Amino acid sequence: MPSIIAGKRRGAKLLAPANDGVRPTPARVREAIFSSLHALLGDWSDEIVLDAFAGSGALGLEAWSRGAKYVQFIEENTAHYKILQKNIEKLEATVQCRAKLATFPECLAKNSQRYSLVFLDPPYHSELLKRSLHALVQYQVLANKAILSLEYDEKQDIDVETSLYSTIRLKKYGRVVSHFLQYNGG
Repeated sequence: MPSIIAGKRRGAKLLAPANDGVRPTPARVREAIFSSLHALLGDWSDEIVLDAFAGSGALGLEAWSRGAKYVQFIEENTAHYKILQKNIEKLEATVQCRAKLATFPECLAKNSQRYSLVFLDPPYHSELLKRSLHALVQYQVLANKAILSLEYDEKQDIDVETSLYSTIRLKKYGRVVSHFLQYNGG
């Protein structure tokens, strides 16, 4: 059962979807991601966060616990969405956290928010990561210099468009790749 690592809800346990194809971010990888983000961001109070392919919402809720101003979650699986909603309610985060039951990246067409931090952790070996990186730019939902935290399998080729994104950090944890990008537009 995942738990919040730091911030105002440190130690809070989160509900997690049954193992039906869900691949939660391992605790040590989450800790490394948030240590790096802390070094990059420092204060979280201005961060507008998008947690796409949210699952239990562990990444977005961790950002909220650390002080993010607002977190938008997107999950397309109805059972996972219900667990995500329960986690938001359990943490009493309903004012700053909203969840949508929708497919990503298609739902971006109806979105007017601009995000400063985006978590992208789609199912491995799908075209969703590549399509998502393109859609974030196409629908103009990234703030200037937005940071993207990607998670994917080491054997997956993501083909980052270097005119749009710069790599800030790339680290492997076993077969899991944690890749930070910064958006160059805005």
